Amino acid sequence: MFKKSPRRLKYEARRRAEIKEHYAARAADLRRRFKKGKSVDEVAADLGIQPRTLRLACKKLGVRVPKPEPAGPDTIGAKVQNLRLGARLTYGQLAMRSHVKTPTLMAIEADEHTPRKTELEGLARALGVSVKQLATRSAVAKRPKRPALTLKEQLARTLQNWFA
Repeated sequence: MFKKSPRRLKYEARRRAEIKEHYAARAADLRRRFKKGKSVDEVAADLGIQPRTLRLACKKLGVRVPKPEPAGPDTIGAKVQNLRLGARLTYGQLAMRSHVKTPTLMAIEADEHTPRKTELEGLARALGVSVKQLATRSAVAKRPKRPALTLKEQLARTLQNWFA
């Protein structure tokens, strides 16, 4: 290995400081937006990114994301949660019966994920209700044919845009 010149070391230190300052500015911007009372969805829409990507960026930057407001009784998540608790089922038990993964089930109950038709059918079967009782047809998400970008690519592009 060769020894780095003092000039190179100075440059690298200055560059690290610039990057750190830029990260701090972005984190302060996100904190300011959240402090105004905006939700994750609103901030993500302002920035033109997906809420999930924003949550990952906040985690990387060390910004606390505000908790979503409790779901109303008419949402799919609230209905699933009420039925699950009424049947005295844990997340794991319902996940096994409905063939829906536990993290997906948690996201559905938190209204962070709109269940697809197959997920909704599995949940309805496991909870002993009809699909109609859980949701209207318009509330069911349709699986996109082919996603434009993966989550990793979207996060990389977002961070790249921020630091450009």
